Amino acid sequence: MIKEQELIALIKEEIAQRQCFMVHFSVGVDHNIRLVIDKIEGIKLKELTEISRALEGKLIEDDVDFDLTVTSPGVGEPLQVKDQYVQNVGRKLKVVTQNEEEFEGRLVNFENDVLTLEWKTREPKPVGKGKRTVTKQQTIDLANITQARVQVEFK
Repeated sequence: MIKEQELIALIKEEIAQRQCFMVHFSVGVDHNIRLVIDKIEGIKLKELTEISRALEGKLIEDDVDFDLTVTSPGVGEPLQVKDQYVQNVGRKLKVVTQNEEEFEGRLVNFENDVLTLEWKTREPKPVGKGKRTVTKQQTIDLANITQARVQVEFK
């Protein structure tokens, strides 16, 4: 029987060879293994299949009875690891902080565990009537985020 730490090491070795990163990993009842992986440039179905087959081959060698699911994150699922922020620079995010503040804007930068969102808003002119378009930015520390989701855009 393979131990969970050995399984994680096996998975990390396999996905590192393909420049992938792990988003989520779990082992449920009856050895149901669920692995969610991705790449900075996005992962293709063919790559998911290859990784699944390679892992299955190694697990079968260990004579383990298991059910393996290898998938990529779905659209609209919350971001869970730092690499997903790097992957989504340039896309629109909705972020909720620990203070329950909500921000929605384009992720323009992510470095040193701090993300920068940017958005445009209409505000009254300081003098006179009417409104003007203003670009706003908000920096948020990753540790202060309770949830972040990519917002689907149709162009």
